[in-house]
Amino acid sequence: FFLFLLVILETAAFVFAVFFVFSDVAADDLNRVTTISDFRSQATRCGYMQRDMMLASGFNQTDTFAQTGQAMMTVAQMIEQQNFKLYNAVQGVMKDHVQSTKFNSYVPIGSVWRKERYTYFALVSDFVRRVKTSSNITFDDCIDPNYKVGDISDAKLEVLYVQENMFR
Repeated sequence: FFLFLLVILETAAFVFAVFFVFSDVAADDLNRVTTISDFRSQATRCGYMQRDMMLASGFNQTDTFAQTGQAMMTVAQMIEQQNFKLYNAVQGVMKDHVQSTKFNSYVPIGSVWRKERYTYFALVSDFVRRVKTSSNITFDDCIDPNYKVGDISDAKLEVLYVQENMFR
């Protein structure tokens, strides 16, 4: 009888802990994981917007070109805000993970590509900066067939960065 009572009390304590103590923690962690996962889809979206700008320049669609550049800037600002909120909200083991795990990114330095390692927050901040710069690419840059890393504008270089890294 004593063993049965002990099992019942432990079960009740476990259920209480799960429902009333840990449910908020789990929900917050899931929301943060969702935000982190959302970054990849937004990064891919920016890459496709850059592609759309290249196509618009090839077809001489100045309005589409300008609208897509503005839309890309808006997406970059949204990613930046999410990253800032996440950075301030994340705690415990999850914070340790996103601050210590290193993510690879290939960065144009001079005339070559070099592999660099970033924490999650630094990677997203760097990505946002580069997307914002690339949203200001000129029509002429898009039409120009030169893609040599050492010979192109900063905006075109950042387009290359996003295209090189968006699926890594």
